[in-house]
Amino acid sequence: MFEILVDRKHRVLLTRFSGTFTDEDIVAHDRAVVPVVASEGGMPGILDFTAVDTFAVTASRIAERGWRPQLVPGQIRIFVAPQPDVAALGRLFVNYQQTVGSTAPKIVDSLEEAFALVNLVDPQFEPLPQG
Repeated sequence: MFEILVDRKHRVLLTRFSGTFTDEDIVAHDRAVVPVVASEGGMPGILDFTAVDTFAVTASRIAERGWRPQLVPGQIRIFVAPQPDVAALGRLFVNYQQTVGSTAPKIVDSLEEAFALVNLVDPQFEPLPQG
């Protein structure tokens, strides 16, 4: 399950994942981001896995998605992954992204670290409708 939010003032997209993160969440997230980028334009993206309690994504799905170009070329992506197993899979994804020439995501332990990487102070995130 996930929620997509945007801070229009600072132009940062935030996705908060929770519960069990599955292969289907990757596909659904990609589908949900495309219209957001079309209407809002490209912006840095933070993917927050802090509230994920079960990471049920297969290595083959990580590889499949990692071999494809990033959805918003040239924009920084940051994975907030305080769980060691999630961070390890994030690093696997980073390796694939570097191989295809995409801007590799950064992996951090906290939202505060992610906000610092995009110079975000006093964020004002608003949820985006998903349909």
